[in-house]
Amino acid sequence: MKTLRDAVSVLGLTLLAAGYAASQAAAFDGTVADYSARVDSPAVQRLSLLFFLVLVALALVRDRPTPSDPS
Repeated sequence: MKTLRDAVSVLGLTLLAAGYAASQAAAFDGTVADYSARVDSPAVQRLSLLFFLVLVALALVRDRPTPSDPS
């Protein structure tokens, strides 16, 4: 479960960094209106909702206790 949580964390960080880089590129190119129209699409909204629901599900799932060392 920890590996899955780490993978989702890396995915979230990557999505945030890519979104920030894309918004900065649009600002420098002067295409902010076009970028905001592309980001405000139903596909991006569904992806955001799916990512949020995955985060909530991972927050509710508990880790299994690891067996203690017999020594």
